[in-house]
Amino acid sequence: MRIAFISPFVYKLKRGIEKFTTQLSNKLVEFNKNLEVTILTWQEKRPRWIDRLHDRVKICMVPYVRYYRSKAAIPFYVFNFLKWRYDIVNIFFAGYGESEALAFLSLVKRQQFNIIFQYPYSQAPHRYMEFNRFNIIHDSDRIISPSKFVAEGVKEFCGRESDIIYNGFDRDAFYPDDELRRKTRSELGFSESDKVILTIAAFEERKGIQKVIKAMPLLNKKIKNVKYVILGTGPFEPQLKNIVKNLNLDRQVIFAGVKNNPLPFYCMADLFLLLSYGEGMPLVILSAMGCQLPVIVSNRRPFDEIVKEGTGCLIDDENPEDVSATIANLLLNDDLRKQIGRRARSYAVDNFCINKTAREYMRLFESQLR
Repeated sequence: MRIAFISPFVYKLKRGIEKFTTQLSNKLVEFNKNLEVTILTWQEKRPRWIDRLHDRVKICMVPYVRYYRSKAAIPFYVFNFLKWRYDIVNIFFAGYGESEALAFLSLVKRQQFNIIFQYPYSQAPHRYMEFNRFNIIHDSDRIISPSKFVAEGVKEFCGRESDIIYNGFDRDAFYPDDELRRKTRSELGFSESDKVILTIAAFEERKGIQKVIKAMPLLNKKIKNVKYVILGTGPFEPQLKNIVKNLNLDRQVIFAGVKNNPLPFYCMADLFLLLSYGEGMPLVILSAMGCQLPVIVSNRRPFDEIVKEGTGCLIDDENPEDVSATIANLLLNDDLRKQIGRRARSYAVDNFCINKTAREYMRLFESQLR
């Protein structure tokens, strides 16, 4: 069986879509010795580091061109499809040459293909509109959504049902480690008595990092020695740093950049926060739970599908007092925090493990080829 994933930005961006592509591909070939997976992506002048790939996962890259890359991708995809004769092609986008390539290919042969929506309609309606070109969304064989929230948006947009397959994290890559906790804290100049909260996200306004920062003056009245570590980069960074400066929080808020391996940061933290909206199924939440961290998230969908009672907290992200009080309650109660953390990992392993995700994808692919 030959499966392809078209994910243009594997070497450019470190978002959930790109991480999910490589992790899922690795697991699929581990489970099926007769399976070959190809990731079709764009060549980059300065490629980012990606996860190590299994021997039966190969990369095919659209050659680097400075302009009109989505146009250059069309003949590349068509030639690749004809050469390798994939059983199923899976696409995440339709605006980077995918729609045109599949439309041209349909003049020659019938290519079975699926659409995987990793973003909700409410957040990215323009991405959904791209699938109307050449009627791609209606010609697709299956539509896969990572949450009920995303599936409802798909149905609203095109009237089609989705196969809901939740994203998964790698339980062997994200786990609690006390020695790594001590080592990372030492490297950052933190003591064991410091209370550390963590966010890993793109620096965008919708990610809600500014809401945590603005709640910190209230939090400081409730508890001492709080550090807020933020991993990421993005266009909203200057605004975030201005807020930190204006609130005199320079010694408490640490912008740690982008890390190839975020595990040490998960391990050294006490809590994980993501007060965002417009998510599909964020891997960072699953990874944090896997590292036995209680998670505090906004009371918005799809977080209600991920964070259940006893594994974290859903809060009003627009209320700084609610944000600060929830953080303080968990930081001041070690026993409660650790209990919630243990439940979080157990729940995540049982329900959102990449092994389970890969098996569900494999069952879907096999059903398509019967």
